[in-house]
Amino acid sequence: MSYVKLDRGLLTSSLWISGDHETVRLWIYLLLAAGPDGVVRETLPAIAHGSKLDLEQVKALLEAFAQPDPYSRTATDEGRRVVLVCEPEWEIRIVNFEKYRDKDHTSAERKRRQRERMREHLSRRDTVTVTRDTVTVTPETVTVTHEDEDEEEDREEEASKAVGGDPVLLTWPCDGPVKTWELRASYLAELQKLYPDLDVIAECRASRAWVDANPSRRKTANGMKAHLVSW
Repeated sequence: MSYVKLDRGLLTSSLWISGDHETVRLWIYLLLAAGPDGVVRETLPAIAHGSKLDLEQVKALLEAFAQPDPYSRTATDEGRRVVLVCEPEWEIRIVNFEKYRDKDHTSAERKRRQRERMREHLSRRDTVTVTRDTVTVTPETVTVTHEDEDEEEDREEEASKAVGGDPVLLTWPCDGPVKTWELRASYLAELQKLYPDLDVIAECRASRAWVDANPSRRKTANGMKAHLVSW
């Protein structure tokens, strides 16, 4: 089922300020009845029935919506709200419908773009080269080159220190052979950098609570990053 976004600007529009209850009621009904292209293809009796208004009221209001409005905030079609088309088929075209439809009123579109950026980021991680020319990772091979055993031991020590300085923030119960997955501070920082407009830790807590509430839908440890990205 689709939904329609109502722009908050409606509250200060000339239609809202000068219109009566029937005017606002019909306008919102038209927004709900319009297709993705902003066109209402219902007959007048169907509109009257759906909006719970008299047929004559609907006719009069549509004629008013089709007239120029000198107080409208947009100059498109001289402020008209609809264009009535009789041929080849009867239809009501809502002016500026696509403009408001495509506005990012909620975080849904931002989250979608953030998820796409995250997927692109993860796909780029399929091939990684460490700049010190000591480790090269590709999907097919893992090659480690070191000058001597002492240097390798030093690096292992540094790595262990890094893990110790990377605290676990949240732990998820998992399905499969690995029973838990840990969210570490470094990965949270990576996600926050990718999603600057999102409270990432709050979203992670919400995911953790969801897993507790839906134990049959737990993810595998290997699938947890994909789960968070698509959350």
